[in-house]
Amino acid sequence: DKLGYQPHAAAAALRSARSNTIAFLSARHNVDSAALDSSETPSALDVFFNQAMHAINTGAAAHGCYVLYDGFVDAEQCLGLLNSGRIDGALIDFLVPDAVLIQLVAQGAPIVLVGRDAGSIPVSFVKADEDQGAYEATRHLLVRGIRPALIAVDEEHRSALADERVRGYERALREAGIPEGCTPRVHGNYSFASGYQLGRRVL
Repeated sequence: DKLGYQPHAAAAALRSARSNTIAFLSARHNVDSAALDSSETPSALDVFFNQAMHAINTGAAAHGCYVLYDGFVDAEQCLGLLNSGRIDGALIDFLVPDAVLIQLVAQGAPIVLVGRDAGSIPVSFVKADEDQGAYEATRHLLVRGIRPALIAVDEEHRSALADERVRGYERALREAGIPEGCTPRVHGNYSFASGYQLGRRVL
């Protein structure tokens, strides 16, 4: 403490064979930016992503680890990073295709998928309960006498995660005795701008 000594990370890694660094690889830079309004900020674009990053950093720090954030390019890039010794494992966001996950799992990569389940792919994942969350949000409106509307995604942007949310919404409507098609439903492209425009139209 008196000398202000700090361990040298590279030297410590040689001895322990660990870097104490976890990567969070995001495929979000692959999303078509042309669909985004120029006035949008990252925090407006994806509140969930910011919260996830905060939680990841907090959890890593509690275990004496650092987080390396990088854009996800392909399986080879991820495997190269893991094999370089710069990181001990990787968190991968939900936009990564299943074909890439299969390739990483086949190579024994120490990864965790964030934001969705992996179906039949044998990989660890952590995600929200999308069905129950949508159900509770819809029921919250219904019990207060408010007629809900759904802003969903179009066929091009459809995903298992989006389908879970729709199922939760529809379950709440069925329990309330509201026939299908009696509440407004519109479809967008999963961008902040699309949600804003469709929300104004519905209102």
